[in-house]
Amino acid sequence: MAFHDKLSEFIKTNHINQAAVARDMGIDSAKLNATVNGNRKMDVDEFKKFCEVVKVNPIVLLE
Repeated sequence: MAFHDKLSEFIKTNHINQAAVARDMGIDSAKLNATVNGNRKMDVDEFKKFCEVVKVNPIVLLE
């Protein structure tokens, strides 16, 4: 499973509001949406911030 698929599944399963997460990450919601849809890669700093905002251990999304 590709990373963006895991990210998308995590967001749907946990009923996460992408716009709110993007705002809390300090990025445009279109950027996060593009990442979730597989049209953009998330850099390490964004990944770290995403995990902090949604309070998830990064390992959960990397397994």
